[in-house]
Amino acid sequence: MIWSRREMAILLATASIPISAASFDTPNDGQAQVKGALSRALSLTPPKPSANLGGEFEHSEFWDEHGQLLRLAWEELERTTDYADDEKGEARSGDVRLDLGDVIDPAFARAVLAARADPSAENEDVVLSHWTGAVPSALTDFGVFRTRLFTADGLCLIRSHLDRASASGIPTRRPNGMNRHGVIIDKAVGGAVSLPVLTSFVEELVDEIVRPVGRALFPADTGKEDDAEYFAFTIRYSSDEDVELQEHRDASVFTLNVNLNLPQEGYGGSAVYFIDPGDKSKRYNVDFEPGMALLHRGALRHASLPIEEGGRQNLVIWLFGKGGDVRISPYANDEQMSVTERWEGHASSPSSWWKETL
Repeated sequence: MIWSRREMAILLATASIPISAASFDTPNDGQAQVKGALSRALSLTPPKPSANLGGEFEHSEFWDEHGQLLRLAWEELERTTDYADDEKGEARSGDVRLDLGDVIDPAFARAVLAARADPSAENEDVVLSHWTGAVPSALTDFGVFRTRLFTADGLCLIRSHLDRASASGIPTRRPNGMNRHGVIIDKAVGGAVSLPVLTSFVEELVDEIVRPVGRALFPADTGKEDDAEYFAFTIRYSSDEDVELQEHRDASVFTLNVNLNLPQEGYGGSAVYFIDPGDKSKRYNVDFEPGMALLHRGALRHASLPIEEGGRQNLVIWLFGKGGDVRISPYANDEQMSVTERWEGHASSPSSWWKETL
């Protein structure tokens, strides 16, 4: 059976809502249009999120009205002096790319490379070995896995781009219906961070790593179209922002959750816990340090305990079918994808980052 998480489908649909000409009075010249957007975006007064539950559409009218303006503002920011050639105003590709090879743990990257080059059961098992044994066996039994994904230097690079986006002053909408602090990373959603260096990085991370690894970890849950789309966002916890997150399920077939704290950014509390689906009285806490990633079934109920000191920042990516569909009925053994199919689209044309990995 396939069913749709209505709130997710509607949220994604907002990306395609047409912007009327009255919403953003743009000149005919495209370059002038972009150059005027940043100052206009910075003059906006965005509404503050307040709802701790069911806030997916909070202030949606504001973000729908100004979505095109905000996308143009991010495009203009990308062309500023830090990211562009001062004389020509053209982006320098070497400066704006955030390559996976610069951020992924080398041992894990080599295992993924081998599986992509030769998608055999043996090579896939090596990839999966990085995700098992890092959490109690009871958790892996019902679908929670953990590995070190980002290096310390990689975290610094990712955070530098996120911090630059935050410091820009361009208004951003809340990341989801429960978290108020953080940003959506997306090319099309009004109010998301659409800075190309970040949207391209997330897209590559999903295509090269998250999707094939998720298929391998959850072969009974995922068919070829069940992870076709994704929704990426960051979340922040601290004493003066969101303190905790109530129990919930994700609108995903599986979810990646990565701790983006820098090594020196300690915090207390804020463990993620999962509910045992066979015994709801049992829950399992998972602490994960900077650079560590969790990959889990979206249907598992989970929450974040209150943060006691410091702050925590995470990157979260939900994968699901087209239009927000989330399959919940498992595939029979003879219906599941083969190893080659799980890595399909990832074994023939490797990205530039693999060259650096070797």
